[in-house]
Amino acid sequence: MLNLLQHPLFPERSRRESKHRPRNKLGMTMKRKANEQHFFIADTHFGDERILRYENRPFLSVDKMNSEIIKRWNERGKKFLVKGNHDTKSNEHYRRAGFCEVYDLPVIFQNFWLLSHEPLYVCQNMPYANIFGHVHANPIYKDFSEQSFCVSVERINYTPVSFDEIKRVIAEEKTK
Repeated sequence: MLNLLQHPLFPERSRRESKHRPRNKLGMTMKRKANEQHFFIADTHFGDERILRYENRPFLSVDKMNSEIIKRWNERGKKFLVKGNHDTKSNEHYRRAGFCEVYDLPVIFQNFWLLSHEPLYVCQNMPYANIFGHVHANPIYKDFSEQSFCVSVERINYTPVSFDEIKRVIAEEKTK
């Protein structure tokens, strides 16, 4: 099992940093600061040898996969985690591993975007859009639609995708 706290590409965080928790009064909404960019990624499966075979990942070993994904996302800045079905450690463990904040449930981002591990039901009559993971490369799910975007690593070249790119793709989809 990979220990992110000991991985050389994952910077150790100080206790003072981990106290920064961008939430509203309910503890559920992440606020955006001016000029701050956001990137999204899901389903990394660090340390999971089986995922190489299950999802036909293009890495020779789990160590190479871990290093490459971590290198790509360390270039993107702060990390927030919406826990999924394989994230079984305590929230404090993930904060010590480098996440600014960890959420057990879906969160609302910028009053419109539902960030979740699994896809959520959204329809054209709802005022929300969903950014999700969990489904990997399963062809039953689309990469994106007018109200959703999948950020499973297999769909985004194992590199975090920017929020601006997600908004651009969804806006283009709405004009079709």
